Amino acid sequence: MPLKVKLLLQLLFMAGISFVIHLGIYRYTSLGQTATTFQFSLIQLHLFFGISAFILLGILSVLPIRFTDNLGFIFIGLTLLKMAIAYWFFYIVTSSSAAANVLEKRQVVLVFAWFLAIETYLATRILNNLQQPLGFSTNPPKK
Repeated sequence: MPLKVKLLLQLLFMAGISFVIHLGIYRYTSLGQTATTFQFSLIQLHLFFGISAFILLGILSVLPIRFTDNLGFIFIGLTLLKMAIAYWFFYIVTSSSAAANVLEKRQVVLVFAWFLAIETYLATRILNNLQQPLGFSTNPPKK
């Protein structure tokens, strides 16, 4: 199985595990009662960030070899675009100053940070795999 497919499957696995853990925390603690008042459910949060991470890594996986020198910049640009879309999508939560909304803000930021960490880890594996050796030998050529 190609490495790029393995990395996308790892993303799906990590996203699924994190959702189950997050759901377990909310189901078996008192946080679940406050989560019923949230504007965005856990499923919506994890689906949004999971799908956006899958798209981002999918784009990095299918870019041709000629973009390997700029792949890091493409990753940063796509991450900034994802941040802007997430801010726009979750503007209702982030703009509210209600005290009850603090937990929901933390939840959005933590899920975003978790998926950013997963994306960064998997993107570095893609970048490390695509780098070609420069071909320098230990003995430089004589003049």
